Amino acid sequence: MVLYPHQKKGGRKVLSVNAAKYKDVFAAVQGNFKGKSGMYHVTINTLKEFDGESTYRILIDNKLIGTYQNPRTDKSGDFKAAGTTFKRIYVRKGSEIRVEFNSHTNGLIPENGGTAYARGRWSSLVFVHDNSNK
Repeated sequence: MVLYPHQKKGGRKVLSVNAAKYKDVFAAVQGNFKGKSGMYHVTINTLKEFDGESTYRILIDNKLIGTYQNPRTDKSGDFKAAGTTFKRIYVRKGSEIRVEFNSHTNGLIPENGGTAYARGRWSSLVFVHDNSNK
């Protein structure tokens, strides 16, 4: 997989793909889990975009734990919160956590002789320890 740079936008405090340069490609960020080993509910918090429905992939130690695609929205839903939770995921202390996110066009919003692209905006990945005994 080719990695493309992501960008951090000040006002919204989100990560996103520079869709002007990287159309229909995934960017990625990664880091190591500093919490205790155990079962977690893993939530990705994204922003809906009316010009495309970006996809997010979460990997732990190079294993895909889940994929999420933002729902389609109209202009009134632009930049509204979205996301999903992957339940009961085992994460060990030190695991490599990776989030991949893409630019995407739904072909509905004209822009510069083509169509506008969503930038795969997302704000956080949250780990909540699962205290159940299941």
